[in-house]
Amino acid sequence: MSDPFKQRRREVAGDARSYLAGELGWESFVERYSGHDFETDSDIGELVFLIEHEPSRSGFGGVDDLAWRKYSDQLDSAIRKLES
Repeated sequence: MSDPFKQRRREVAGDARSYLAGELGWESFVERYSGHDFETDSDIGELVFLIEHEPSRSGFGGVDDLAWRKYSDQLDSAIRKLES
């Protein structure tokens, strides 16, 4: 993997962590990573898809704790894959 490719993957992973920590807004995240990265890197596409489809934890249609843990594990795995 080329260095710019690895750098881009790490950048996306870092921004995902910033988004999840509430340090980066949804609009900013989506604006940076909508479309063009998916064509060249399916791992980035997977991460953005997971973030875009984050399940609700409360209210009507909210997921239970087991489903939330499964989602969180998938999200963490997708981020770590980009960081490696």
